[in-house]
Amino acid sequence: MTSAQAAAQPPASGVSVSAPGKVLLTGGYLVLDPRFSGLVVATDARFVVHVAAESESDAAAAAAAAGTSEGGVRVRVRSPQFIDGAWDRTIALPGSRVAGVPPHAAGNVFVDTALECVFAVLERRMGPAALAAAAGPCGLRITVNADNDFYSQTDDLDRRGLPHTADALASLPQFNATHTRIADVKKTGLGSSAAMTTSLCAALLVFFGAVEPAAMSVLVRDAGADVDAAIAAAHRAQLDLVYRIAQISHCLAQRNSGSGFDVSSAAVGSHEYTRYDPVVLDSLVRTIKETGQIDADALYEAVERGTWTQRITPFKMPPGLSLMLGDVSVGTNTVKFVSKVLRWRAEEPELGEFLWQQLNRANTRAVTALKRLNALHAADAVEYAASLELFAAVPASHWAAAIPRTASIDGAGADAALRDLVNERLAALASGDKAANIDQGEALRLAALAHDASKPTLACLVDTLGIFGDIRSLLRVVSDRAQVPITPPEQLRLIDACHDVAGLLAAGIPGAGGYDAIFCIVVSDEAKRGVQRVWSAWTETAVMPLLQNEAKFGLHAEIHG
Repeated sequence: MTSAQAAAQPPASGVSVSAPGKVLLTGGYLVLDPRFSGLVVATDARFVVHVAAESESDAAAAAAAAGTSEGGVRVRVRSPQFIDGAWDRTIALPGSRVAGVPPHAAGNVFVDTALECVFAVLERRMGPAALAAAAGPCGLRITVNADNDFYSQTDDLDRRGLPHTADALASLPQFNATHTRIADVKKTGLGSSAAMTTSLCAALLVFFGAVEPAAMSVLVRDAGADVDAAIAAAHRAQLDLVYRIAQISHCLAQRNSGSGFDVSSAAVGSHEYTRYDPVVLDSLVRTIKETGQIDADALYEAVERGTWTQRITPFKMPPGLSLMLGDVSVGTNTVKFVSKVLRWRAEEPELGEFLWQQLNRANTRAVTALKRLNALHAADAVEYAASLELFAAVPASHWAAAIPRTASIDGAGADAALRDLVNERLAALASGDKAANIDQGEALRLAALAHDASKPTLACLVDTLGIFGDIRSLLRVVSDRAQVPITPPEQLRLIDACHDVAGLLAAGIPGAGGYDAIFCIVVSDEAKRGVQRVWSAWTETAVMPLLQNEAKFGLHAEIHG
């Protein structure tokens, strides 16, 4: 930090920073391993954190209610969407070598941990006196809000007598009240804790002048642009500072070193993600597990001089494709799912590694196909649009029936016994699957279209449809062997029903699978309406269409006053 930044006064009316939610399209479970990558798409559902200096009157009232504010920076946190969304903290300055994250009857461990981590780093960068002066005599006021897609709205729609439709969801007020406690809210799996942690860390760093607002969108702004190299490098370093502190905060709040794709997408938006080597956080995670405290010196060392090896490759959805999410209002215990899958991998290491390699190949093919669609559009937008129109006229199940893919693994390099075992399970699991019934003439017509050399985009679309089917098949085997409902039968039946919609390109269960949501990728507005009709009529489980689209950027900052 420069001396000018350290001396800068925080903006009078504060800072607002928002961060997007996420959908992990490929790489579930594999993304925990630095050998493999995942494709994460950021959504335009956002967490918004506002940080401002507390007013004297509010500070006096808070001090009277809470006792003394001597010896530190008072922080008032308000999360108006929750009935228990109000609590106060005092951050000790100068801090000790270890900072505790106190348990609160009301509060949030992710907020508390982020506050401790950001202040620990800033204190060492600025010095305790300068940090306390910048915070002001009355401390800080922090307000946290989340777009409605982060939390299930079905109960509130029922309360209002509204149907479970996208139009009804859109009619709800922004930052709709949840009418519940923070611990009891039903989430939709968009990565709420990561988006909140990242936006809070970023807002505090911008407020105190450690990060410039312009650094938030550096990856989007600078892509292919003619920008000053020194400014771009400085902004990238600042964004990396936000990422590192948020990643550490999120891991320490969870008491384990997670894959980090959710924090990464909250920071930079959609991208291919390969995780960092978790050794960079080993001592910090071990300390907080054993003592409940954060080693502030080790934290600063990890932020400033740690070896971070994550790889981030920006990605955007091809033109004309829309990502849809359906909230099934049940939820998935991701930590429990991951724990069980890792236990199974330890019990069957050879089979687990074989399946991981097969899944990695399928995931890579899916990303390559989506990138190829972007390239095909750039090469010939007319052919691209015509192929999208042809693809959108036919149900996905008909394309799959006309150009069948064998649900099996071959290849001379594969271990024969493992290959045979997986193929046996693939065949058994697929034996009861519904298949589209189309006549031979229609099958021949569709096959001829898909193999027409003048329509490369159509061929790529049909291939993409099949690849996502391959991924689902392999995940069914993992689910079967690990005895974890990664691909629950009721979710698969819903996905099958979506394949009867013309213009559906891909469908699956994002992230760790289970019951958080399903995703669909469609190539037309009519296909989107068709999927929504399937969800609305579905009776086996409740399905609520979310309103999100792909986000065009990660973090975004606004200065007030």
